[in-house]
Amino acid sequence: MDVKFLERIPGTRKRLYQFTAIDDCTRIRVLKIYDACNQTSSVDFANEVIRRLPFRVQVVQTDNGSEFGSHFHWHLEKLDIRHVRIRPRTPRLDGKVERSHRIDNDELYRLLDKGGISDDIHLANKKCASGRTTTTTTARPARSAGRRPSN
Repeated sequence: MDVKFLERIPGTRKRLYQFTAIDDCTRIRVLKIYDACNQTSSVDFANEVIRRLPFRVQVVQTDNGSEFGSHFHWHLEKLDIRHVRIRPRTPRLDGKVERSHRIDNDELYRLLDKGGISDDIHLANKKCASGRTTTTTTARPARSAGRRPSN
């Protein structure tokens, strides 16, 4: 689970935050956009992830951001979910989410901004929910080592 800080909304001081969770085995992905990056948003997002995944969550891995502090930690403990923090300054240990954020930046937000919805959090969440938000196994060509997958 991680947070992507989105670009500031032009003409305002407002900023949006994308919370992302990816299951390590199935690659099922859940994301939601919030207008605050704090422990309350993190707890709400954890509840959203638990509600949307078709199986029981056993462990949640996060970085050491303040949004994943003690309130978030104890909320997970109360739900009998283990909270594991990665070592500081090692985003590579959270590689699936970091890669997901990069793909979102390249593909999703560029399209959202064309529709002029970058300042409407509810419309952005609706667009995200109808798009590439629950799984990363969409038909997107892989480009590893300059090769395309064969059909």
